[in-house]
Amino acid sequence: FDVSTDLNSELLSVFLPSAVTPVEFQVSPPSVEISHSLLVSLMAMSAINVYALQNPSFEEMKDGKVAGWKLIKGCFRAERGVGHNGSGGVVWESAEPSKAQSACVATIGAKSGVAYRFSCLVHAEKFVPGPGGTASICVEWYDAKGRWMAGDYSRKLSDRNTDWMEIGGATREIPAGAKKVQLSLYVTKGSKGRVSFDN
Repeated sequence: FDVSTDLNSELLSVFLPSAVTPVEFQVSPPSVEISHSLLVSLMAMSAINVYALQNPSFEEMKDGKVAGWKLIKGCFRAERGVGHNGSGGVVWESAEPSKAQSACVATIGAKSGVAYRFSCLVHAEKFVPGPGGTASICVEWYDAKGRWMAGDYSRKLSDRNTDWMEIGGATREIPAGAKKVQLSLYVTKGSKGRVSFDN
């Protein structure tokens, strides 16, 4: 989870007190090409810091595994050419209803007292979610003993077929007791079909 202070080359999300709707703005000279992937941005009261995930575009991979991410409980794989515009990406695929929820997970160095915005691109093909299920992205946090505390989630993706589309959301302020924060791309138990994730 790298820190960048070059504000002229990133998309910034500004988080004001909870009563105020988050405002997005872009700072960039015309000559700078803006590229951002699975970007988590924040603003503290006195300074702006921009945080990016390791290997957010899934370009660093080997033997179906992707650097900086952990693939949990099968069905997920990393593959070149399956991402948006033919780039690298991760794919969840199951011909039969899956026996367990699967996830692609990265740990992020989030700070307590700060809210975060998160998003990714998804592409569904013949996707049939399990009962009440979905393909989604979320941020969850855990205490010092590894116990789940809470999380915030994108809307449910239940469309059978979609073009590439963005899903995402925003967290509440991360509590002081949170010792580990994870971003997950996941597909719930009982689903079948194919879902690709990128950026």
